[in-house]
Amino acid sequence: MVLNFIKLQRETIKKVVDLSKSFDGIEAIFIMGSHAKDEESSFSDIDIGLVFSDPERQQREEIFNKVADLYPSLCVLWLYDKNGLFLYQNGVRLDLDFLTQKDLKDWGLSKVKIVYDPHNKYRDRVKKTDNKHSSAPKPKWRDEDGSIVDWFFWMFRQAYCYIRRGETNEKRSFNKFYSAQTSLSSIREKLLEMKIYINGKHDYMTV
Repeated sequence: MVLNFIKLQRETIKKVVDLSKSFDGIEAIFIMGSHAKDEESSFSDIDIGLVFSDPERQQREEIFNKVADLYPSLCVLWLYDKNGLFLYQNGVRLDLDFLTQKDLKDWGLSKVKIVYDPHNKYRDRVKKTDNKHSSAPKPKWRDEDGSIVDWFFWMFRQAYCYIRRGETNEKRSFNKFYSAQTSLSSIREKLLEMKIYINGKHDYMTV
């Protein structure tokens, strides 16, 4: 059976929002990316920002763990002490930012959709900001840009989700399958380089 990925993404957003709202330390929730612009597709990931009233974000670990348990997961990752990356077995990719009011000073909120703001602290700001937007960079191969574990996770995450989306047989399916193959090839290349380095020589896999 082919999943309706857009419906699944929207259901996931509702689950994350409802779960996060149940914590008294959350004072605002907003959605970014294609879902904020109503341009989502089967290939979209989900970008959600949580704003904590407490600068220490004391409930962040509990929220992170509960979000990780929404569905059976393949991988979850905690980056830069602010970003949770989730890859679920159903193919949903979720990026969750754990923010404070201070973090938002560098954010432009004109391209976000605020879904929870009980004290109306952020709704007016959406109308006043420009298009500037800042978010954590994607993990990269170079050590100074992201750890090796982060890089492999990101590549695997892309490959897995592209393969799942390919099941929908949409026009973009072939391109996504190709992207998945390219990502897997890149992962294999780096793993083989590591194998040569560790063993100090070539073997039947690396010749």
